[in-house]
Amino acid sequence: MKMLLFFLMSFAGLVNYAQDSAFKINIDTNFNFTTSRYVFVGNIYSSNFFKEEFRHQPDEEQQRLYDTASYLINSIPTDTNYNSYYLMACTLWEMNKIDDAKKMLYNIIKSAAAFYTSPYYHSSDIPSDTSKNIYGYGSYTSHFKNSASIYLTKIYIEEKKFDSAYYHLRNAVKKYKEIFNCGTGYSWQQENYRYLYGLCYEGLGREKELFNLLLPHCFEWKNGTIIRAIKKKYSQTEIKRYLKTAIASITCKVDKTPSSSFITSNYGEENEKKIEIKYYSGNGSIILFGRKIELPTPTALNDGEKVNRNYFVKFFKESSFYTILNSDE
Repeated sequence: MKMLLFFLMSFAGLVNYAQDSAFKINIDTNFNFTTSRYVFVGNIYSSNFFKEEFRHQPDEEQQRLYDTASYLINSIPTDTNYNSYYLMACTLWEMNKIDDAKKMLYNIIKSAAAFYTSPYYHSSDIPSDTSKNIYGYGSYTSHFKNSASIYLTKIYIEEKKFDSAYYHLRNAVKKYKEIFNCGTGYSWQQENYRYLYGLCYEGLGREKELFNLLLPHCFEWKNGTIIRAIKKKYSQTEIKRYLKTAIASITCKVDKTPSSSFITSNYGEENEKKIEIKYYSGNGSIILFGRKIELPTPTALNDGEKVNRNYFVKFFKESSFYTILNSDE
């Protein structure tokens, strides 16, 4: 139950992804979950951006934990309290009690005890499934020091101590690895670590690494960092010129064989019906600020529809990336 609670806490507030049974893991670039909620709040272009970047918002369960177990703040982790100790550190961060949170997080990092130094294996990403499947799909490992490192990363980003933030982020990725054997977990890891790396690169002034990392993912919902970097590097006149050039550079390659999807009505009932939709998807690319970027592959076309260049042009011009950068505000 302790590890199940740890699992559920660790996934709170994250965005859901579709499972991808064909994905491949690159262990050296695994990205990590934490209990934090990665959301943009306030004016993303304000001078206090890094202080606004992470929302500290304890829930009722965390408030109860603080009310009943705050004695843990001045204790050390043991084999009987290690999970509650970790959850208290998370709670303190959510309550914006940063000094106490930092103290507990460093105690977790420095601990040589097996309960903090070893990863935990979970056989399935389905909470009620305790079986171990043959090929490991849905399994994952968690690591207390991984999550503690992520919290320290966020603390130092907010304090604008980007060298320290980058140090702890690298430790989370390389030293305290977590491995996910499903597309859902791996996608979450990639997005959240990519987001934190981007903030570190931004704070460190490592422009090239920031562009190389984030520009290929500029159409995802957390694109504020790359947008700020572009606005800092280029004038509005230059940005509009680059956007115009980008539209002209869009290419489209249509698949030779159709793709299929299914529309289900009256699910679970006797009159349940499935309608197969067939369409021709394809690949699009665009040159953005001197870099060739692959556009997201269409997955929900109409029956009989064939993707074309206009589809990708429309997608680009309706994206938040384009509309924000093209705006004179």
